[in-house]
Amino acid sequence: MLLDKVQKKKLLTPTEAKYLKGRKFIEGRKPNYYFSLNLSQEIGEKANYSKNKALEKTYYLELIKKCIKDH
Repeated sequence: MLLDKVQKKKLLTPTEAKYLKGRKFIEGRKPNYYFSLNLSQEIGEKANYSKNKALEKTYYLELIKKCIKDH
């Protein structure tokens, strides 16, 4: 039932979120939780995981450096 709430983008209580995070079923910050990498691979939702997961910090730093250099 809790994973269904995550999938449907419904709000989780702090207790529910703590339970799912403790078992490494979800990632993200309140209220934007999404399935973890392992769970996404198990249920065949790898594309959604990649879409939800933010890019690495180094990518953004390099992008900023390039913009500063170019302009």
